[in-house]
Amino acid sequence: MRIEIRGISVDKAVRILRRKLDNDNRKVRLQELEYYEKPTAKRKKRKAAAVKRQEKLTREHTKFLVRKKTRNL
Repeated sequence: MRIEIRGISVDKAVRILRRKLDNDNRKVRLQELEYYEKPTAKRKKRKAAAVKRQEKLTREHTKFLVRKKTRNL
């Protein structure tokens, strides 16, 4: 990864580099490689995240339905 710093400050170049690294998901990959995680633990974590996402969607949907019902009355 390369960043041209001609004409810009070093602080701005560092911010650009950090943003590029975050967008490239290298930080996440390094955290994954930091220690070994058993496959069952990975599955468990993914399942918990999916349940959390689904609960959030359901909660938002019910809020919308409640607002819709009160408007019609």
